[in-house]
Amino acid sequence: MTTAIAEPLWDAIPLLAFAQFPWRFLTLSAFGASLASGFAIDALAPQGRPWARPLAAAAAIACAVLVYGAYARPQFALYDREQDDLVHAAYPEARALLDESARYQEVAARANLATLIGTGQRGTSRHEYLPDGVSRLPVRPPGSRAEVLEGGRVEQTETIGPNHERFTVAMDTPGVMRFNQFWFAGWRAAIDGSEAPLRIEPGSGTILISVPAGTHVVELEFGSTPLRRAASAGSAISLLVLAIASAGPWLRHRPE
Repeated sequence: MTTAIAEPLWDAIPLLAFAQFPWRFLTLSAFGASLASGFAIDALAPQGRPWARPLAAAAAIACAVLVYGAYARPQFALYDREQDDLVHAAYPEARALLDESARYQEVAARANLATLIGTGQRGTSRHEYLPDGVSRLPVRPPGSRAEVLEGGRVEQTETIGPNHERFTVAMDTPGVMRFNQFWFAGWRAAIDGSEAPLRIEPGSGTILISVPAGTHVVELEFGSTPLRRAASAGSAISLLVLAIASAGPWLRHRPE
């Protein structure tokens, strides 16, 4: 599923690409290969020679290290300003290039919204994860996390936790507040502790909320949904079933 041979299957089943990435199927093959290796070692080890199993396991591990050992040496990517391209090098070489010449730049320094927008680069986080209804991409990074479009102003911003923020707003008249955040299922808003309905701004896909006149505390938080809770419960049940199945043989053959 991760090779070009599987491309017709991906083309024939559009929902497959929507639900999964090709490289995630490697998890299944890696898990299956580990189980197959264990069974193979157990089956091939001669009977009556207990030392053969750990020796065969050590040989299998050594083969894996020899074949994939090169991947254990991480490569770092640097941006070459003169060639307008990426250069890959091990950490000591990459650090030396950065220290010796202004020609190279850390890729992380370029991995920001302003650079992506300015250079017109396309990436997964900018396009593939956009919610439905977004037809107008941002032309510049937002100046603030939230803003009042009409009728007042944001006086204070406080971060409560991951994906949970609190804003103090002063509204001269009833108005609209915009959160510079794409709407996804799970976002919730509250005004003075009471849940408030969200709207989606046409084109931009950002979150809008109507705020009455006066000074109010507005909170925006990303939480779970019934579908996510059901998926988490399914994962927990599967883990429990796997644990019971794995412990079954040990419990049946436990010495008296």
